[in-house]
Amino acid sequence: MALGKDKGSITKHGGGLIYVKRVSDSGGISTGATWLEMPFIQESTFAANGANEDIKDETGDVVANVDTDFGVKLTGIFMQCDKDTLDFLASHGTYSTTGARNNFFCIIAKRGTLNGKTQELAGAICKIKPGFSDATGTRRPPFEITMLKNTTGSAITVTPPTGKFTATTFSVPNNEFYSLVET
Repeated sequence: MALGKDKGSITKHGGGLIYVKRVSDSGGISTGATWLEMPFIQESTFAANGANEDIKDETGDVVANVDTDFGVKLTGIFMQCDKDTLDFLASHGTYSTTGARNNFFCIIAKRGTLNGKTQELAGAICKIKPGFSDATGTRRPPFEITMLKNTTGSAITVTPPTGKFTATTFSVPNNEFYSLVET
């Protein structure tokens, strides 16, 4: 990895494409599960956030700093507020009989083009926050997807729907939350 300045890696737009598929809490594909294309997206945010805690000795001096919480989320705003989208978010199950509530999903999202390469993101075990807010005047329900840590002991392979993504497979390593590729 070469960290540094690269003007080709500056972009304003994402890829506008998210697919989800129901899985078990260990990342195994659920019986009969198929890829579901999510609605048009106004904007999305991919964020990995951690926290640190200062450890003080009995004199009050900071003698260590340890990592504590860490989480990865994909949030955004859908441009559609049709019945299928709202039912999926509220778990009525009409969106191919799968709703957000009490289900785990693997997700793949296109994040845009950088330096002529397509950036794509996969989470092997995710939860979609159930519920929605549909305000008149905007009619744009938000979404929140939490990527869970793979604790299965081995990598989880996610194979995207045919012809929709540049990558042919994603591998989410053990003890990681996601796989981010540029192809």
